[in-house]
Amino acid sequence: MAKKLVEVAIPPGFVDGTPRQVKSRWIRGNHVRFRDGRLRPIGGWQEFPLSRHSANLDSAVRGHHQWRNNLGVGLMAFGTSGSGAPNYGKLFGVEITNPGVFTDSTADTTDGSADITVDDGTAFEVGDLISGAGIPSGSSITAVSTNTITISANATATATNITVTVTPTESRQRLVEITPTGYQASGDAEFRPGYGHSYYGGVGLYDYGTTYAGSGSASYSRTAHWSLDNFGENLIGCQSGDKGIFYWEGDVGTAGGSPTLAEEITTANGYTETAPSAVAILVTQERHVLALGAAGDLRQIKWSSQETIDVWTPSATNTAGDLTLQTTGYIVCGKRVQGGVLIWTETDLHQLTYLGPPLVYGVQKLADNAGTLSPYAIHSSSEITTWLNKQGFWIYDGYARPLNCPIQDRVMRTVDWSQEGLIYSGGNSEFGEVWWWLPARAGTAGQNGYYVIYNYRDGVWYDSLNISGITRNAWIDKNVWNAPLAADPSDNKFYMHESTDPAQTTTAEAETGSIDMMGGERFSRISKIFTDSDQDTAGSINYQFFTASSADDTETASSSFPLEADGEIDVRLQGRQVRYKVSGELANDWTVGNTRFETHIGGRR
Repeated sequence: MAKKLVEVAIPPGFVDGTPRQVKSRWIRGNHVRFRDGRLRPIGGWQEFPLSRHSANLDSAVRGHHQWRNNLGVGLMAFGTSGSGAPNYGKLFGVEITNPGVFTDSTADTTDGSADITVDDGTAFEVGDLISGAGIPSGSSITAVSTNTITISANATATATNITVTVTPTESRQRLVEITPTGYQASGDAEFRPGYGHSYYGGVGLYDYGTTYAGSGSASYSRTAHWSLDNFGENLIGCQSGDKGIFYWEGDVGTAGGSPTLAEEITTANGYTETAPSAVAILVTQERHVLALGAAGDLRQIKWSSQETIDVWTPSATNTAGDLTLQTTGYIVCGKRVQGGVLIWTETDLHQLTYLGPPLVYGVQKLADNAGTLSPYAIHSSSEITTWLNKQGFWIYDGYARPLNCPIQDRVMRTVDWSQEGLIYSGGNSEFGEVWWWLPARAGTAGQNGYYVIYNYRDGVWYDSLNISGITRNAWIDKNVWNAPLAADPSDNKFYMHESTDPAQTTTAEAETGSIDMMGGERFSRISKIFTDSDQDTAGSINYQFFTASSADDTETASSSFPLEADGEIDVRLQGRQVRYKVSGELANDWTVGNTRFETHIGGRR
């Protein structure tokens, strides 16, 4: 029987379609990416290390910002959703610190005891290494209770005022609550009222401004978000439920102490004027603060006088001003881009352009149907501005236009659009990627368990399974922290991504579409697979094969074959077409290139 070696080079990226439309392509997977044309797993994740003095998130994250102060110190701020009155959402701040080795000369040890007492235990953290006279080598701190330090081994001597050396094992950060006093960050499912009905001058069951709840009625919800930016080295922001604009000077205080809270910009707090209410804010390149959806008018944009946060009344001696968008929707957010500011409403997109005095700013509509309900569905950086709505993916490159996505139909079918306000995107700049975390129809309500990735440098797309196995309601690209951070709404913890723990056992996988053997004209027997990877360890990748006689035929699945050390896998497969699935643990950081099949030509039936 004639034997032939067939090499299959599958292009990078996922596609969606019928079995014949997606032949010889990668079609789906979980926790994988493509880089330099090769398939490989994404990086793993580990819990973000927090100090024992840190506050904990109270609920899901609904907004973030990261920046540096004038001394170069990294700062981050996070706003949460809360669970409704009186448990309003909270605002948290973090100052990125890199703790170093320190000594304490007040330590008292007792022979045979694991407890050490010091005058001030504030700086001691669980997990750090500790050494000193009478302390066994390699000892670590297992617990801290005020000024009593418990270590992993008993001391071998009784002594007072010895000097101990503490070596941090992690860069633990401290989350502090900085919510403005009296701030009511509510409205996680803020209702948008419709029109009631009644005869003119009368009192009906549904008065004007209330919602008709009869048969066929519809209601609309708006997920509340925090809008955060920095004005120089200080934070400015608002939350779309409370709508008050606040300011924070970046002081997190000392461990065990109290931070400086953010405060609303009001005359009662010593500011020149009270800032207008707003659903979102933005600081322009010209150093005006934009209040979007201002003063109770969801189409209005107000801006402060240049270089101020508290002068809002226009006059001949300042550059404050306002304008109203001509739109059928309400303003959601704004983003800085080259040449101006983009303003998204729920229905369309506008561009705000700096004109200079006396008008200061002008506006023009860029696109209909390009709006969004979630300000975090938009990713905007110096490399790319892109977003997702019910019409699909969009990009702004001087023009606002749809962005072609070969898996868009699958994305549209998978996303639970009734929870559109939860969509959260962010960059992964190391790999040239934009990630969208999305609520799935098959997922848990209130959680984003499905993700889509666009690799804009290579122009390819890939996504997770509709239930990826992890949930992330916020994503922050690496900048002030050395890895991307994500917030998990299932446990309200932060996780560092692209930070694989060698012990992590999470599996990544990807599947191909069908590959015709001998052009699909004849049945073929496959006796050997020649793999192509950069792995030297047998078993680090597993292969499974699926054969069929036609696109709609029931597939026959093989058992799983581990990677062999010599790159040759002996199999017994038969069909007109074959496809395969590769899988492996994230920690192995495997890659897959071109696969070759040793085929034996058979008959036509």
